[in-house]
Amino acid sequence: MRPLNGLTSDNLLFGSSDSRRRLGILLACFGAALAVAAVALPNLPRQTVLHLTECGAMLGIAGLFAATWVEELWVDLRTREFSYRKGLTRFCRRAHGRLDIFDRVTLSLVPATNLYGEEEIRGIVRLRSITQALNMCIHASEADARVLALKMGGAIGKAVEHVPRSGNSSWAGQLVKRGAAWSVWAGMLAVFATVAWTASHGRHGHEGTASFSNNQPSGAYYAYEHGLALYRNGDFRGAEHFLKQALKEMPLYPDAYNDLAYAFADQNKLKDALEAARMALSQSPNSGNILDTVAEMHQRRREFKEAAGYYEKALTRDLSQGPCQTHEKYGETLAALGRTKEAIWHLEAAAGDTNRFNREWQERATAALAKIKGEPVPSIPKRQRPGM
Repeated sequence: MRPLNGLTSDNLLFGSSDSRRRLGILLACFGAALAVAAVALPNLPRQTVLHLTECGAMLGIAGLFAATWVEELWVDLRTREFSYRKGLTRFCRRAHGRLDIFDRVTLSLVPATNLYGEEEIRGIVRLRSITQALNMCIHASEADARVLALKMGGAIGKAVEHVPRSGNSSWAGQLVKRGAAWSVWAGMLAVFATVAWTASHGRHGHEGTASFSNNQPSGAYYAYEHGLALYRNGDFRGAEHFLKQALKEMPLYPDAYNDLAYAFADQNKLKDALEAARMALSQSPNSGNILDTVAEMHQRRREFKEAAGYYEKALTRDLSQGPCQTHEKYGETLAALGRTKEAIWHLEAAAGDTNRFNREWQERATAALAKIKGEPVPSIPKRQRPGM
């Protein structure tokens, strides 16, 4: 607590500074605005909406907690009475009575660092009551703390106990103090960094780049999503229709070309599939996912040499679910080329992957390894659809 009125008055009021309440209200408003914006903005992927709404809710709850938390002490030096409350606004612990119940008044002078990194001496006046289990701390400047301690000691009828000023603290203590001084700014920076990270990592397709998804016209986006849904349900012709519709409305759309390649491939239209994959790569040449798709289309056409080159390039790029899938397909391609030693290395890398979302590719790699080594081949799981 801090003095909220002049120490020259006989009615003293102590409590939290108003800046905490204002900061709490600001955080609550910002959190509410973030949640509303996440729901109201069109074309945001559902996962992004969920993350932003969660961030907004957490900020709102933290802000409401800070805005409604109170700790307040009122002291009347003439009647020697006090009133104290601490907690959330409607759920406070309350205490009141005469100042005689306090057993000790102590004054501590400690070095401190303010929010601007400046060294200063701060005073802490503590009122303690063993019978009432009360321990109140009042923070003030050195001069105000000395005056306040004398006033409280006189009102209570107890001598002020001076706690010696602490000497030079260790480097660890200094580091903790400076960290506490800058914690407010670090917390604000962390909030903004969290929101920015969430917004930029919201949606990642299994096979697409996801880098163009948030800037699509609404018609193209919904056609694309409908096409993916049909593909996952095994309706490859319907998926082809809607993915082409999305591309008609938005020709610069590498995700749609990438998934269209799979819709073609699963209808055995391998030439069209390779052309769609190459079109996706021309629009997003640095995408590891699309390089993997081009390689797989060559692999399905049994053009293993070309496939190997693209798989090798894909492994040097970022892949949305890690390199497990690419290692597995590259291993099968190398085995088809007779490069058995290299194939085993990549298949073992895929089989040893620990990402639970890559379980299908781990099992496929295990089966391929067994086949190469002449061991009993376990059942190969059904191929998952892109985006699943």
